[in-house]
Amino acid sequence: MREAILINLAYTLSIVPYVISIKRLSIFFAVLFGGYFLFEGSIRSRVPGSLVMVAGTVLIALWG
Repeated sequence: MREAILINLAYTLSIVPYVISIKRLSIFFAVLFGGYFLFEGSIRSRVPGSLVMVAGTVLIALWG
């Protein structure tokens, strides 16, 4: 609930594509933490997908 309120507040106070790209970075960190702390399997198949999201975040930050 708190996350939804803060995200919606960020949408009203900032440029929406920037907020969405920062929100997408949480997926990358969730994959890393899940593999490192929780010893989840198939981490090698999840990291490339999360890196694509990080690359999109970088592109939005540079040319957005």
